[in-house]
Amino acid sequence: TKHKTALYFIMAAFSYTAPLFTKEKEAIERANATKEERDAAAKDVYGDEFVEETEKMVSDSLALFVEELEAIPNEEKEMYLQALKRCPIIVEQESDPIRFLRAEDYDAQKAAVRLAKYWEARVDLFGEDRAFLRMALDGVMAADARLFQELGDANHMLPRDERGRAVYFTDKNRSTNERLSNSEQLRLFWYQVHAELEDASVQQKGFIMLGNVKMTKLSHFNRAFTRAEFVHIRQILPMKLRAMHGCNPPSLVSQLILPAVKLLIGKSLRLRCIMHAPSNLPQALLKYGLKEEHIPASVGGTHHFSLAEWLEFRRELESSR
Repeated sequence: TKHKTALYFIMAAFSYTAPLFTKEKEAIERANATKEERDAAAKDVYGDEFVEETEKMVSDSLALFVEELEAIPNEEKEMYLQALKRCPIIVEQESDPIRFLRAEDYDAQKAAVRLAKYWEARVDLFGEDRAFLRMALDGVMAADARLFQELGDANHMLPRDERGRAVYFTDKNRSTNERLSNSEQLRLFWYQVHAELEDASVQQKGFIMLGNVKMTKLSHFNRAFTRAEFVHIRQILPMKLRAMHGCNPPSLVSQLILPAVKLLIGKSLRLRCIMHAPSNLPQALLKYGLKEEHIPASVGGTHHFSLAEWLEFRRELESSR
């Protein structure tokens, strides 16, 4: 058909510049996954089980974290040491070691490395003149006020799901690639994630990503930003991404864009990535803890997001501190 012919030529052109993680490779990877890996992925996807923290567990892990952090060479944690001098209260509030331990399933060594990378990335992303300000609309984000208007409702947080996880929604039909640079999109993402991390239960239960990809075009896929975003998710931000859900995928997404994305997100998230056809929505999302009131109309729900109301809520909350 004419559609298949057009898709063939698009794929032929794209394949020269974009390595793909094919369905065949994914099938082999899933078949070779250990029972432990499959069970862990299922728990994350369904939100059936979270780490039960005890006072001794937290205390012992924090002691190990301090040892691991001290073992990191000063030149690899230079920005963290700068932050301790310039904004110790912000370090305590916004990069509390417990956040990083929770993100790394209480692996103290990995958590310490993530903390060091966090401050390096924060300074790189916001610059030294802003990175040591508090993560607030009148702090780090003061110079980026216009970015929220450019973003609109393309990417935003939804109500918590039935399991208590934070839900980050992205509408790929409303691409911001032409209006916002990769760094600007990342700064917005950082702010949104930090807003959710103020709740200790989100630190424990984590995040899920929900995307509407119904009318996605090739121009909507920004490989450089996608790579950077998932580096920050997997290695830098003190967040635990439990699962990813893509809704209404057209053939372009299924055959071309999704394999490119899956190459970037790593094995762990590939095992936690689920695509949903239009005929299954919103019932398909229900078993993963997402009810109609949790999700927007574009993926079969009833939730309405107001950027103005969310920004006003954040201003009032931040001004009260």
